[in-house]
Amino acid sequence: MALIRDANRMPGADVCRGLGGAAENLLVIAAISDGGTGFPVSAEALERGFMIRLEPVSADAPWRPCDAAASEFPPVRMQALRDAFLKDVEELPPALERRLQKIRGELAVHEVRLSRRTLDLMWHYCGAMLSACRISAGEALDLAFAQKALPCILAEAPVACLAELKTMLSGMPHSLALLNQPLPIQI
Repeated sequence: MALIRDANRMPGADVCRGLGGAAENLLVIAAISDGGTGFPVSAEALERGFMIRLEPVSADAPWRPCDAAASEFPPVRMQALRDAFLKDVEELPPALERRLQKIRGELAVHEVRLSRRTLDLMWHYCGAMLSACRISAGEALDLAFAQKALPCILAEAPVACLAELKTMLSGMPHSLALLNQPLPIQI
């Protein structure tokens, strides 16, 4: 696993800079800034992983230093994460597969295609979420799409496709919410 802080501090920086060929086999976690202090991130960089937005902490939120040594939970082993999230998922609910296929078809009209890596990771994500969480298949797909596919689409899709995303993603509140957020993407 590699953690990269301030991955978009320099213009045109590669999120996986310095990792070489090993990056393909690593779980890469990159922190990027969208608060006006970071440079745009390319679609290639966004395609490498999931994007999870964290809300900034309010300036008037209560704060106390925490004791870093006093953790109530032991660290999670990498194998435990693989067991939980990279299960071999044979099937997903047919409605989920149909909805994803419909979105892929609508994107294809605009020459936008999701990579095999994106599709594979979304498949595993949905399988893990459906087996571990009490959410619907539609919400699992919405979360997977918002965190994995949509940031890349926003970075590289033609304007005509971007204009139709709101219609394509109807019924997907997490994905629709991302359409209204500033993203540090390189266009």
